[in-house]
Amino acid sequence: MTMKAIKEVLLEFKNDYWRGDKKEKGRILDTVCITTKMHRKAVVRAFKRLCTKPKRDTESRGRPVIYGADVQAALFAVWEVGAFCCAELLHSEVAVYSEALRSLDAWPYDDLTTGLLRQLSLGEMKRRIGKLRTKHQLKGRSTTTPSTIKRKVPVYAGSWRGRDPGHRQFDSVVHCGDRLQGDMVYTINGVDTALMWSNRQAQWNKGEIATLASVEHIESNIPSNTLSRHSDSGSEFLNFYFLNASERAEVNQTRSRSGKKNDNAFIEERNGSIVRKWIGYDRYDTPHHVVALNNLYEVLDLYLNHFQAVRRCIKRERVGARYVRRYDQVMTPYARTLAHPLISDETKDRLKAEHATLNPVTLLKEIAKLKTILAKINERSQSK
Repeated sequence: MTMKAIKEVLLEFKNDYWRGDKKEKGRILDTVCITTKMHRKAVVRAFKRLCTKPKRDTESRGRPVIYGADVQAALFAVWEVGAFCCAELLHSEVAVYSEALRSLDAWPYDDLTTGLLRQLSLGEMKRRIGKLRTKHQLKGRSTTTPSTIKRKVPVYAGSWRGRDPGHRQFDSVVHCGDRLQGDMVYTINGVDTALMWSNRQAQWNKGEIATLASVEHIESNIPSNTLSRHSDSGSEFLNFYFLNASERAEVNQTRSRSGKKNDNAFIEERNGSIVRKWIGYDRYDTPHHVVALNNLYEVLDLYLNHFQAVRRCIKRERVGARYVRRYDQVMTPYARTLAHPLISDETKDRLKAEHATLNPVTLLKEIAKLKTILAKINERSQSK
């Protein structure tokens, strides 16, 4: 029982306990102990405090409440617009999300509540979001297989921190459900490691031509010129067709070591926090799923790149028996692109014009509709 419920039980029996005889008091103590799971002597002391406390006394223990239920409700509203991201990524975007809701007349909170929400410290926001979050640990399946071309594609052994825009990481995510057999849909995921700008493209199976077409489509939507392509050790990228195409485009290609996720940490993080979080682990095995997924990715990419903040690990050092990671400033990929000196003014102007037409709340509603369409296609395919 909660403390509030226990206090209500004690107040209910207080007067009867005070006026009753010894036998009546014993019966009341038995009832309260069974109901509240309190020790018998603790109940006696609690009754004594309640019965002897003057009426003018008020509850004064603890700090005064500053961030009440209204602030908690407002925090949940902006957290929902932020797609339930962590507090570190939400903290810098609270003003953006609240203004987006206000522009749609969906912000019922007054200026006082809004001001208190915006002055929440990062620590307080982490504590409050930690109570709201329910964590689910899910594991997927992998279709990565070794390739004989490894000797021609070098392992990238440098640091991804501080690189210029144009260096992309790519990986594939399989939508196989619990059965890794037959034809199915794959998602190619690409991210620019300097800008943290990421895009996705769904395709039918994992053929070389389809994979290269997906990569080129992703690169056309990233606001920087392609300098290199980095992939894992799977055959979807490590093949002669892909290598020859990269050489013709004068693009360097590197790879990661098998089982070493830190070699391409950015794309691995994008796979989990984007593809698996938004799409899930269901099986998609019809061409109709490809169309529905690409329609969903078109809107989802706009939301993630323009309105969801990300952070990068810039330093990892050992302190005693543990490692401590230092992160850079929390920014959206859109803000990183505008702040980067190597991105052209023409590209920045185009992104600003696009950003002015977008609203995160509207995009989330559109994403929900497209996910419903995807779910209906899945229901029809499973019923056949």
